[in-house]
Parts: sequence; C-alpha cells; structure tokens
Amino acid sequence: MTVGLWEIERRLGRQGFARIAGTDEAGAGPLAGRVYAAAVILPFGVELPYLNDSKQVTPRRREILFEQIKEQALAWSVSWVEPEEIVDKTSGYPTASLVFPAKIMKELPDYYLDCPVGDIPMQLMMACAGYAYYMDEPMCVYRVGVASSWTSLMKQGDYENKQKRYYEQMKEMYETFDRSTFGRFHNEAVSAAKRIYFLTQVNTKHYDQVRKKEYRRYYRELSLRTRFFIRFEIMAPGLYRLIQRMVRGSN
Repeated sequence: MTVGLWEIERRLGRQGFARIAGTDEAGAGPLAGRVYAAAVILPFGVELPYLNDSKQVTPRRREILFEQIKEQALAWSVSWVEPEEIVDKTSGYPTASLVFPAKIMKELPDYYLDCPVGDIPMQLMMACAGYAYYMDEPMCVYRVGVASSWTSLMKQGDYENKQKRYYEQMKEMYETFDRSTFGRFHNEAVSAAKRIYFLTQVNTKHYDQVRKKEYRRYYRELSLRTRFFIRFEIMAPGLYRLIQRMVRGSN
C-alpha cells in the first residue's frame, strides 16, 4: 500500500518530531543549466489544497501555491548553483563531504586518469553526470596534517618543482576536460587552471607573480590571515623569518 506524504508527516508528528522539512529539486542537470533545490516547513495540520508534485500542477496553480506556501510556512528557502560555478570552484568542495552514485565511477574519462589528484576531476565528473547539491553545514571531519596525506607528501623533497609539475598536469587535465565537454565550460576551465597556477605561486612564495593585477580576483579569494602574512613577509622579510624561527623553536 502506498502511503501519502501527508500521512508520513502525520506519523512523524505523532513520534514527536516538531519540525519536518520537505525538500525537492528542479533542473535538467548542470550541462543544461541552473539546478535548484528548495525546502519548506509547514505547520502541522496545514494541508494546502492542490499541493502536489509540481509536474502534476498547472503553471498558474504553481504560482498560487507558491504564495500560499510563503504565507503559511514556518520557514522556507530556495537555493541554486550554476554549473559554471562547480567547474570553476572545484577546489572549494571538501572531498570528504562528497556523496554520489557508484555508477559514476565505472567509466573514467581521460581527464580523470591523467590527473595527479582524484578529487577535482571526480567533482567535474559528478557535475556533468547529474545534479549537484551543496549543504552549508558541517557534514564530516577531515584529517589535517597526516604524514601520508597528499599535502604532506607534496611538501617533501623538491617542493618548488613539484608545484610546477602539479600545475602543468592540472592545466592539461582542464584542457582535456574542456575538449570532452565541447567547450561548454571553456571560460570556467581556463579560470580554474589559472587559479591553480596562482595558488602554486602562493605556495612557493613567488609574490611578484601573486601580486600581479591579472590574479587580483584569486588574491581576494584568499583568507584575510593568508593575505596578512603575504603582506607581512613582503614588507618585513627579516622580521617574518625571525618570528618563524621563534615559532618553530617553541614547538
């Protein structure tokens, strides 16, 4: 027997749940355009006539219901993400928070296989395979400073050459991705590769490159703390090195 959504909500209410949010999404997938996600909490007992799956409701009825929902709701929210944002901001999504169907990983594209890291091309694959959602809440705990982590291993040996090689490989990965998506995200792929170059210059302290006008956008994306220490090291390099030695000595 099929149980309606109203009945599920009533049962949850009897179990003591005071606030129940209904969620849904809309969109034809990132390759086709913007993806929307929404959530709403209605008071118990409020059952709006004609409220149903949006595909079962006429466009005019949807407009009426939207106003009724906003008027009756205890809380509601609508969010969206542009597919271009996913491509250009892949380094901003923590890998440990990703959830996706296993079937996405069954056929790996060339840009994944040739990439020096797995998380960024994985996010590109997921963005192109279907919907992408972002939950602005702590969802997991991520390891920091583990000796076997990619970041720790990168810092061992010839760090500067490793960073140079990393950028070259990532730039090639974005170029392959761009070709595989027929230029759909060309500008975003170019920007993402440029951001990685900028970050490698930050990591290797090539501040003459970091402070160039063409990288101003990426410089502003850095945390205030990072920007402060960059300026500090540029303006007072001797004092900066002295403080670093003192901090290392205290540890």
